[in-house]
Amino acid sequence: MGVVGVVLDDRNRVLLVEHVFHPYLPWGLPGGWVERHEDPVSALRRELDEELGMTVEIGPILAVQNEHGSHVDLAYLCRPTSPVNRLSFELLDHDWFDAGQLPRTHAFHRLAIHRAWELTVSKLQTNEQ
Repeated sequence: MGVVGVVLDDRNRVLLVEHVFHPYLPWGLPGGWVERHEDPVSALRRELDEELGMTVEIGPILAVQNEHGSHVDLAYLCRPTSPVNRLSFELLDHDWFDAGQLPRTHAFHRLAIHRAWELTVSKLQTNEQ
């Protein structure tokens, strides 16, 4: 099982990281593998701390993917509670992206990002009414 975080800042930009080991689609959401006997939320907190030295508030699940019946990925909506403090050896770079600036990413990541933006925009519109 894998977990990724759709981390949105206060301007609703999404945090993407450039992965060393993904040469064809290097940019994607931060996250990683869930270890044995670990719950997905704890795994996401651990991965974001290990890879970026950051902490987040984790919200709802945005998307679930079951690839070929053998691997499940979960995407969670997140808000940062600290800045990015470091990059692990698995990452080359990180950046915050607006909707019109997204680099090519995996389809599952794009789906989760768009669901996060839809959820955030609908909340803003509800609060304005």
